[in-house]
Amino acid sequence: MDVKAIMTRIARMLQATLEDESDCSTVYAVMDEVAEAMEAGVDLSESMPDIHHHLKMCKSCHQELEALQNILHAADPV
Repeated sequence: MDVKAIMTRIARMLQATLEDESDCSTVYAVMDEVAEAMEAGVDLSESMPDIHHHLKMCKSCHQELEALQNILHAADPV
């Protein structure tokens, strides 16, 4: 990724920053609930908007959620 693309991405992330946001530790604490809610088809943008926003912004938490979802699918294949 070139410098201009990196700067553009950083600017977009700053614009999307909320005044009161959840941090990674908050998201990790409810990660199992989030995975189960998503599995049940719950719209996180409505039920957990702060968590939803954090997952959109934080690559690390998003990857952790994907890993947990993969584990859940492997344990209980449909």
